Amino acid sequence: MASNYKPGQLTAAIFGNDSDVDEVESENEKCEFVPTVGKMIVDTDKAINMEKDKKHQVRVEHKQKMQKKLDDVKERDDECPRTLFVGNAPLTATRDRIRNVFQHFGKIESVRIRNVMPIKEKLGAKVAGKTNKFNENQKSLTFYVKYEKEESVGKVLEQVVHELDGNRLIVNGAAQTEYDSNSSVFCGNLFRGLTEDELIKHFSSCGEVRGVRIVRDKETHQGIGIAYVNFVDPDSVINALNMNGTKLKKRPMRVSKILKKKDRPAFNPKDKNKGYNKFQNKGKNGQNNKDGKEGNLGVSNHSKKIVKKIKKRHGDNKKTSMMA
Repeated sequence: MASNYKPGQLTAAIFGNDSDVDEVESENEKCEFVPTVGKMIVDTDKAINMEKDKKHQVRVEHKQKMQKKLDDVKERDDECPRTLFVGNAPLTATRDRIRNVFQHFGKIESVRIRNVMPIKEKLGAKVAGKTNKFNENQKSLTFYVKYEKEESVGKVLEQVVHELDGNRLIVNGAAQTEYDSNSSVFCGNLFRGLTEDELIKHFSSCGEVRGVRIVRDKETHQGIGIAYVNFVDPDSVINALNMNGTKLKKRPMRVSKILKKKDRPAFNPKDKNKGYNKFQNKGKNGQNNKDGKEGNLGVSNHSKKIVKKIKKRHGDNKKTSMMA
C-alpha cells in the first residue's frame, strides 16, 4: 500500500501551518483596524455631546438661579410694605407673644425672629431662639411681623409706644430703611454696652422718642459706639442738640444733626483745617491733637497707611524727612 505521507504533514497537523496562521493573523488585523477607528470616532462624538450637555445644564441651572432671585426680589417687594420691623424685644419674647401684641391691628401671616446669637456656635440660631439660650452679649431680639394687608402696618405706626416686659419696642415699617433727618439726631462716643431703653430714657426729656437705632457689630452684637434717635416732633431735635457733651454711662456723648447726602461735605485730605477731615484732627485712639482741635473720628497709627494712599491718589506726594 503506497503511503500518502508528505514531509511536514505531521508537524503541520500538530502545530499548524505557518502560512495559515499568517493568513488568520492578517485577517484579524484587518477586522480589528476598522472597528478601532470607528470606536475612536464614536467616543469623540460622545465626549463632545457630553460636554455640550454639561454646558447646557450649567446654563439652565444659572437661568433657574437668576429667575429664583428675581422671584425672591419680586416677592420681597410685595411683602415689604405689609411687614413690620420690631426691635428691642426682651429676651423673654417669643413669636407667639409678639403675635399677641400686634394681632389686633390686622390678620398676621407670619412672625419671624432674626439676629439671634446662640450661647454656643454649634447650637444654632434656630435652636437658641426656641430654647432661649442666648449669648451674654445679646440684650434684645428682633422680629418681623408680616400682615395680610398693608394698611395694618399703618395702624401699628399710628400708635407710638409699644411695650413688652418693660422694654420699649422699636417699631417701624420694614420698607423704611432710614429715619427722617429733620426729626432725628446722630449720637457718637457711646458706651458699647448701651441698650436701646437706656438711650430712649436719656432723650425722653427732649420730646417723645419714636425710635432709636444702635449700630451693632454683626458678629458680636456689641454696639460700635454710634446710634440714631428719631423723635415724633421735629422740634425736639433742638432740645436733643443741647444734650451734646452730656454724660451717659460716664462717657461724654456727641450729638449732631443728620445731614443729607447732598449736604455732606466731600472728603478732601488737603483740607487740613476742616473739622470734618477725620484723618487730620485726631491722634492715636481718638485723642485730640496738640492744637486742641477736635475732629469727627479718631484713627489709630496703622491708619496712616490709608492716609498716604489717599494723598497719593490726590497727587500729594511730598515726602517728609524723619530727621527734621
